[in-house]
Amino acid sequence: MSNPPCNVSSDQQPRPGDGDSRTGHSGLRAETLAEGFAFLVVLTVAQRFIGLLREILFCRWLAPDELGQWSLSFGFFLLAAPLVVCGLPGSFGRYVAYYRERGQLRPFLVRTTTISGLLAAVGITLILVARRQVAWFIFDDPARADLVVLLALGLVSLLVMLAIPSLFGLLRKNTFRSGIRDFVSTMQMAATAAAESERRYEVIIDLDEQTYLLRQITSSDLTQILDEEIIIDNDFSERCLVSYVQFDDEEFTNEGRAKFRAGHSGWQYGGKIVILDEEDNPYSVVVNRVNRTVVLKPGDVEMLLPKRKDEVIF
Repeated sequence: MSNPPCNVSSDQQPRPGDGDSRTGHSGLRAETLAEGFAFLVVLTVAQRFIGLLREILFCRWLAPDELGQWSLSFGFFLLAAPLVVCGLPGSFGRYVAYYRERGQLRPFLVRTTTISGLLAAVGITLILVARRQVAWFIFDDPARADLVVLLALGLVSLLVMLAIPSLFGLLRKNTFRSGIRDFVSTMQMAATAAAESERRYEVIIDLDEQTYLLRQITSSDLTQILDEEIIIDNDFSERCLVSYVQFDDEEFTNEGRAKFRAGHSGWQYGGKIVILDEEDNPYSVVVNRVNRTVVLKPGDVEMLLPKRKDEVIF
């Protein structure tokens, strides 16, 4: 067997999946713009409708003075909740990619959660200590300090509710769907950036370490990777397992490193990257060097390979 081309770093090229049963699985599909827009519209309308229904019911059930107290209390929640924690929980989803790429996600999460908890404890303690002054400020009646105690307890619940969506957004980063989409986005980024410039880019998939890297090629020595060349250095989530890589020249590898290089004229090699989810369902990231596209397809798809001379009848 001839030596593998430069896009495969291993001399051993076993055909993976022999004896495996890989059937298509439609559990993951791309979301269209129309679907996303429709979901956003439905969610917005539902949120506004629930808010309107709440106001209607409160107006019917509460006396005028009680309705006024509710309105003031609700306004207090809207102001105090983000102010007490300085908006730190909202940074979970915003900076998760930045710290994850640098291997500092856990320290960032622990520090942010700890500081948010301390700020919340200090703020709620101050409210309880100065509850008569707060009651005078909100209700114009220091005797309503008992309501301020209830507001402080409600504020604790509200802060937890505000933090949970941010944490869920963080945990979503570790799901199979998010992990594979991040990888596809990286491949598409390399193709787009190369097509719009004269620069060359390379995506390196390490099947042993289950990581991938995007870099701009600036040196003639393709084996040397400079720190300043690295654009993205990420790992597949725990629920994503890269099974093997097949190039469109019929080369295989299921170990070592596989490299896809993109220049202004397109991909140097096409192929597919087969990734398994937590239930061992295969998905294929197909790199087409003819039309430069990178698409995600369910199942271990069959590639369209050029025929040999003896297979062509004319």
